[in-house]
Amino acid sequence: MTARRAAEALVRGPVGSVRFPEGAAPAEQEGRDTAGHARLRETQPRPTLTAVRFNPLLKGFFERLVTSGKPKMQAVGACTRKRVMIAYGVLKNRSPFDSTRGVKMAP
Repeated sequence: MTARRAAEALVRGPVGSVRFPEGAAPAEQEGRDTAGHARLRETQPRPTLTAVRFNPLLKGFFERLVTSGKPKMQAVGACTRKRVMIAYGVLKNRSPFDSTRGVKMAP
């Protein structure tokens, strides 16, 4: 298991972003995911919306997803996951967050 997959596995549990290979999700798992910490999952969209407004890295990511045709709430979910992964990376590497490291940022 690579370090990236190990990091994703650690983050995936509490937040509940379980991924299935395409077409492999059981019928009861389609739609909203119920895995992970429910209280944590329900508190994440609002801070993510604020982060999308003020964080240039997440703003660019969100705009790119929406312009490519993703529904806005699906884009918010992707930004939530990205925000959690950023937080995990900051904690793991013990370095401050640097928003200029993003590949595609909003102007």
